[in-house]
Amino acid sequence: MTWQAPGVTVVPPGVSSPRTIAAAGRTDRTYVLFLGRSTALDPITGVTDDAGNTWTRLDYAPKSGSTGRRAEVWSCRPAAPFTVVSVAFTGSGVCLGALLEVAGAAGPDVSAADVRSNSGAPAPVTVAPTVGGGIALAAIVATPTPTSQITPSAGWTLVATDSGGPAVAYRPDPPAGTPVGVSWTLSTATGSGHAITVVKAAPVVPAVTVTVWDGAAEQPATLAGVWDGATVQPATLT
Repeated sequence: MTWQAPGVTVVPPGVSSPRTIAAAGRTDRTYVLFLGRSTALDPITGVTDDAGNTWTRLDYAPKSGSTGRRAEVWSCRPAAPFTVVSVAFTGSGVCLGALLEVAGAAGPDVSAADVRSNSGAPAPVTVAPTVGGGIALAAIVATPTPTSQITPSAGWTLVATDSGGPAVAYRPDPPAGTPVGVSWTLSTATGSGHAITVVKAAPVVPAVTVTVWDGAAEQPATLAGVWDGATVQPATLT
């Protein structure tokens, strides 16, 4: 599948909960929300939107200890359009994030999150897609290093996020069964939090062509409905 770059909406960084994101959420899109904290121990307590859709936390780190920075990845396939997403949290650390809108996606495949101790070249966090043809999305929370001083490994493309982070990159069509992840390079060694998810491609629905035999050849036809003895009633081919 030919993937377009995900649309990105920045979560305004701040210490007051909740952080709100103005976004025109559509029901034919998959949304991936990367969230981070400037400390490792301050959690995200929930994500909601003004249409009442369900947001699911796919993974988070750290699960224990105080190494690195907090990193989480959430996702939503809206049943109703939304205009505002709210991120609630506790603790005094800055909350930051990026909301990605992915077209042509069916939802998450595999996800992971982990932390890394002080390093300018942290080891990648990887996942192995169960199917091919998806798109991999990855984020690093490495405050106070600005995103302009964070570089992903070859094959990954950065998207524009807040200068304070997280840095987010994507890679289309990672192969099934092969671990995929970003080797980030930081200008200054620091502890970091990492999250990655692979989103599956939406299935392609084949077009249905209706024809009729005119006695000599097949001719294109349109199904207007079926006759019930009195009127034509709407009908759908399945």
